[in-house]
Amino acid sequence: MIIFGDSLTSGENNGNVSFADYLQDFGIEKYGISGNCLDDYSIYPVRGGLVSQINEFCRGKILIEYGINDAASLVTGYASIVDVKIAIAKVRDLLQDSEVYFLMLTQNYRDLMAFSKRYAKYLNEEYLKGLMEVSACDYLGCYLRICELMIDKFKTIYMLPDKFNEFDTDGIHPTDKGYQLIAENVKKQLK
Repeated sequence: MIIFGDSLTSGENNGNVSFADYLQDFGIEKYGISGNCLDDYSIYPVRGGLVSQINEFCRGKILIEYGINDAASLVTGYASIVDVKIAIAKVRDLLQDSEVYFLMLTQNYRDLMAFSKRYAKYLNEEYLKGLMEVSACDYLGCYLRICELMIDKFKTIYMLPDKFNEFDTDGIHPTDKGYQLIAENVKKQLK
């Protein structure tokens, strides 16, 4: 099984240990790149995206953990919804012979809103400070729109258990315990 994703998959905040590392009994290959998106439209200094990572060896069961940075690109206007739709079409085409699962944060609206507030705060007070303001509601709307498109094309697994609160000091990335809880939640849904 292969997992592609962004910093939640790479575990950059946790010594490069993420939920994917706690899924080793599934024989996981992990490809997580911080700031990554479905295609080459990230607001962060990364090149490519999932589309550029897929090759002829990417077959079988594949988990894709994206949407967080894609929503940031969408809410800032750096990418359009058309860019996202085309990226989804490319991914679906490239992985058409695979069993693909989209990893969405959660379907719990309250938890998604809390996450969006923390992510918007990070953008406003750190990454884009003095350049632009992003509202949490607008960010959440973009994330949900992307998820809606992904859910329509791929099977979906929800990463966070309800009322998940095991976040690192940035409020975005899970703690080590949080990554373990996510792995357990993903395992249940894969079985």
